[in-house]
Amino acid sequence: MDKAKKGDIVIISYITKSIKNKVIDSCKQSEKLIVGHRSSYPELSEAIIGMYPGDKKIIKIKQPYGPYKNSLVFDIDKIHLSDDLDPKTGDELLLHLKDKIVPVKVLGINDPIITIDANHLMAGKDMFMDFKLINII
Repeated sequence: MDKAKKGDIVIISYITKSIKNKVIDSCKQSEKLIVGHRSSYPELSEAIIGMYPGDKKIIKIKQPYGPYKNSLVFDIDKIHLSDDLDPKTGDELLLHLKDKIVPVKVLGINDPIITIDANHLMAGKDMFMDFKLINII
């Protein structure tokens, strides 16, 4: 049985969790990836190298959703929202921004101004990945 190496196509199952142990994502069946390919997390590829099918690891991934950007926190006037919306602090909304639909979080309201955060909920935060190497193809 061979160990995984860079360039191998592997199948893994995984669960990702926040620092506070909240599940972010999971794939209990299987997901294919190429070890060392830029589409996977570098920490994951490094951890897979040298593993055998059936091996398990837990790794820390630094800011997988990028850094928190203060420029993505801004104020909008309530007049720009649909009439049927009555947002409250903490609500998560979908807004049309620059021809995209973007999930945002309401940080505060000073009627009619609403402060929103368009950062990903995990921006600036690390996560843990508990994974198992299922197979090397």
